Amino acid sequence: MNSARSAARLDHPGIVTVYDVVEEDGRPWIVMQLVRAEGLDKVLTREGPLPPARVAAIGLDLLDALGAAHAAGVVHRDVKPGNVLLPRGRAVLTDFGIATVAGDETLTQAGAIVGSPAYLAPEQARHQKATPASDLWSLGATLYAAVEGRPPFGRPDVWGVMAAVLSDDPDPLRLAGPLTPVLHGLLRKDPGERMGPEEAGRLLRQAAQGAPGPAFEAPHNVTLEPPPAGPTVVTQPPAPPRRVPWPLLVPAGIFAAALVVAVVAVVLFTNDGKNQSGDGRPSASSSPQTSVPQDFREYRGSSFAAAVPRVGRRRPRATT
Repeated sequence: MNSARSAARLDHPGIVTVYDVVEEDGRPWIVMQLVRAEGLDKVLTREGPLPPARVAAIGLDLLDALGAAHAAGVVHRDVKPGNVLLPRGRAVLTDFGIATVAGDETLTQAGAIVGSPAYLAPEQARHQKATPASDLWSLGATLYAAVEGRPPFGRPDVWGVMAAVLSDDPDPLRLAGPLTPVLHGLLRKDPGERMGPEEAGRLLRQAAQGAPGPAFEAPHNVTLEPPPAGPTVVTQPPAPPRRVPWPLLVPAGIFAAALVVAVVAVVLFTNDGKNQSGDGRPSASSSPQTSVPQDFREYRGSSFAAAVPRVGRRRPRATT
């Protein structure tokens, strides 16, 4: 009752307003603002894990609401997805100052633990006084469930959950991405080492804007830099074969043909030794007889006669 009356003093857009608290037949009744919106727990059941940026935006609204409550001396004690309403474009925290029966994991009996064990801070599980740091733990557990689709300590029963909250690390994150640093910071078991609202707010704003969070221990994907570009080698096509102009080819061919004819003529007209005397000297009648073709001239040697082409002879030009 006292906690509910303290919550009635809160006036914040992220907090469902408490109008009045009355007692009837020994039971407290709280008159609250009507907010027509689904709870975060129902949204998760229908949609599954939410994108990190959306969860970060929800976390910023809840962190702002908790800051206003803590400034007024009010500790929620039971932050969980079932106590978060999602009107269009914002998140609202409800059930300040009360503990309601909301399933097997909620204990509200006198002398028992107040709150939902899956989202309960370790100091609360030890029956220690709840503090603003306790609400920050519960906020971290709520955001964990929103982005991963499951509570941070998945165990088959409430006592297994309680034991895990006290001694185990949260289950490994798979989908949190940029939310990983803030979730790790809020879920530290020692309240003195737990992340404060200022640092949590900064990291949540980064995640909501899509900026990468600080580095944390996780497998790294190594991207190799492309190799530096080497010097560009310009290759030139091979030069085409040099073509000898026709005016040079024709005279050269004529000369070669004339030379061949001359050699043949030498062979044909050379005395092969039949007209030589017995001592190897030519006889008087050994002079070879030749028939000189047209355009050839006769050439006589000491023991042969040959028809040689008339090379270089110029024909007279015709006069006009």
